[in-house]
Amino acid sequence: MTMAGGSIASNSVEDGGKGGGIYADGGSLDLSNGMIQLNKASEAGGGIYVTNAAITASNSSINQNSGKDGAGIYSNNSSLQLSEGTIVQKNEASLDGGGIYAVNNETSLTDSRISDNISNTNGGGIFMRGNKLIVSNGEISSNTASNDGGGIRATGGSEIEMSGIKSLVSKNQSSYGGGISANEN
Repeated sequence: MTMAGGSIASNSVEDGGKGGGIYADGGSLDLSNGMIQLNKASEAGGGIYVTNAAITASNSSINQNSGKDGAGIYSNNSSLQLSEGTIVQKNEASLDGGGIYAVNNETSLTDSRISDNISNTNGGGIFMRGNKLIVSNGEISSNTASNDGGGIRATGGSEIEMSGIKSLVSKNQSSYGGGISANEN
């Protein structure tokens, strides 16, 4: 699926539903100059739910979505590339991953921002399990988690690589690991 411009807004899925804005199982999702906003999922992926697929977002906004896990984006066994000024902000998860919930992925954040997201448990900005996160001149800031990892909650052997003088994990809040909380569980 390719989306160049436009908006997917104010949609919802109930009764265990996933992918309030977009649900993708397999294939690829290419988003450029688009907005995914104000969507709601009763389970995972308020804005976007993707499994066994590749997602690329450039110069796009994923904001003000809600769900249990991965309020902005839920990505499972997939690749996730955010670039060219993409913003994931003001999403709220009732459980983990206010901005992004990533499991068994490779996630890259290049010249993009994850900010002002809320998780009522872990990973205000990003919750990741068995994931590799590559940040190049990316910003993870002003996110909040009630428990662990205001900015990033990394578990299950996750790896984080940061490069570039503009890469920043800043002004995040949580009970444990305001910026980053990591363990093997």
